[in-house]
Amino acid sequence: MIDPTYDEDTSPAYILNSGEVVWLDGDLVESRSRRARRLTQELTRDLDLERVETLLGEYRGTFALDFAYEEWALAFRDSLHAAVLEIAERSVQAAIDRRLYSKGIIIARRALEIDPEADQIELGLVRLYRLAGAHLAAAEQYAHYAAAVRRELGIEPPPLESL
Repeated sequence: MIDPTYDEDTSPAYILNSGEVVWLDGDLVESRSRRARRLTQELTRDLDLERVETLLGEYRGTFALDFAYEEWALAFRDSLHAAVLEIAERSVQAAIDRRLYSKGIIIARRALEIDPEADQIELGLVRLYRLAGAHLAAAEQYAHYAAAVRRELGIEPPPLESL
């Protein structure tokens, strides 16, 4: 229950009730998922790596997993998750292109905490480690990546030296 003391006549205006449906007034209530959606829209237009870190701090994982099969949550959850991963993947590549390896490593690690199966982001992390001169970290991350590619896709990953 959102507010166990809810009373239609005296409760704050941010909670609305109509029969069995209770909702929050979107103009008066803010949420992490809403801030994350707004940030994804902004970052899609203008990729700023500092703000990507803010996004990855706001977005802690797939929205509303308690309602995994509820129609009302599917579109929002799936599109937000895909948008966050797309921005993270582009950010990893931008960090490589701009030679901001430490920034890219931070972004890639955080994205993999959100979705450990994001293999392109993990591949980017391996590249970032190698470019940053962290060869042991690159080898360790590559071993994880290679095992996942073999297990999930049944193919051989490219050799570490080619990345």
